[in-house]
Amino acid sequence: MVTSFDKRSAKRHGCDGEMIWSYFNKKDYFKAHTLNFSLDGSYFETDRTLGVGATVLIRVLNCIDHNDRSKDPECIRWNTLGEVKWCRELTGRKQGQYGIGLGYHLN
Repeated sequence: MVTSFDKRSAKRHGCDGEMIWSYFNKKDYFKAHTLNFSLDGSYFETDRTLGVGATVLIRVLNCIDHNDRSKDPECIRWNTLGEVKWCRELTGRKQGQYGIGLGYHLN
């Protein structure tokens, strides 16, 4: 059962990785840190706020997957387009850090 706090229908996989993102069809890109992913989305942290509904291109540069891939066929999307589902300023950290929930566009 999916709670109101977690709307993902697919299993999350923890990871620790570097990535870059850009608004779709824009040349400027920004650094971010990816922390988890699923078949339908991912979570990353960055120093920029993103608008809900924005389409972004992400490129994961490296990712240490915290799960054994041989037991689960799901994998991270290294290059993909997605829609920003939510953006929250992170508390208890350096000001200006944001957590981003991204839903992948379907192939």
